[in-house]
Amino acid sequence: MNLSKEDYEARELYANFGLAIYLSQVLELSINNLMVYAFLDSDKENIQTQEEWKRLGDDLYSANYKKTLGKLITELKRSKISLPAEIEERLDEALSIRNFLSHHFFRKNCLSTLSSSGTNKLIIELQNYQKIFTNADKLLDNIFTPLANNLGITNTVIDQKLNEFKESAKRRQF
Repeated sequence: MNLSKEDYEARELYANFGLAIYLSQVLELSINNLMVYAFLDSDKENIQTQEEWKRLGDDLYSANYKKTLGKLITELKRSKISLPAEIEERLDEALSIRNFLSHHFFRKNCLSTLSSSGTNKLIIELQNYQKIFTNADKLLDNIFTPLANNLGITNTVIDQKLNEFKESAKRRQF
């Protein structure tokens, strides 16, 4: 399929926008994971059975999925998890960008999409936003990984689960 220059640039713009929003959702899930694991770790002495672990984890995930990114960040900051100032700043920045992308990006930049140079500037802007979301997620990972390991959830366990999910998806033919 041969695309015109304008169509190619539009496709790249929308793809980069989609990737930026996707990465903001990855960050949101990372915050959810961190909060659930921190709760389970703090209460592990009181959790008696595997079924109780699963039920508590599922309940926490379900409750957190109903919350906005801003609410999750606020709760994370108020939690017992010690967040360095740099992480708090990166999360605030990511939230501001995610809100801008969701509510204002195309409205504020509609005229830029009418020219090749404007579209290319927007693509670069979106790629910078992608880096901000990715970097914030990596900073959280420095807190999450030791916590997960403390619960017996090592990278090996995570890789095994990922492979199980992939196999399940293949069988379902998504």
